[in-house]
Amino acid sequence: MADDALVAEMLDLIVNDSENLERTMNLLTDDAVWVLEPGGNEYHGAREIRTFVRTAMAGRTHDPSHRIEITNWFANDENLCVEY
Repeated sequence: MADDALVAEMLDLIVNDSENLERTMNLLTDDAVWVLEPGGNEYHGAREIRTFVRTAMAGRTHDPSHRIEITNWFANDENLCVEY
């Protein structure tokens, strides 16, 4: 069973605070793997994930009217998958 508090924190971050790199990184461990679909690009470990997220954030802009809407998610003991 997934850690419900951790899942809730990550979902809240995605919807309400997606530009907060430090909050994102505080939820990840050094052995975390971030996988993007489609394409299957993988980022391994906190350093690689931080570099990817920082680069992705620098290449986008959002105005207050644009919000992320989570359409589906599931979790188990080792994985959280979020569709938005």
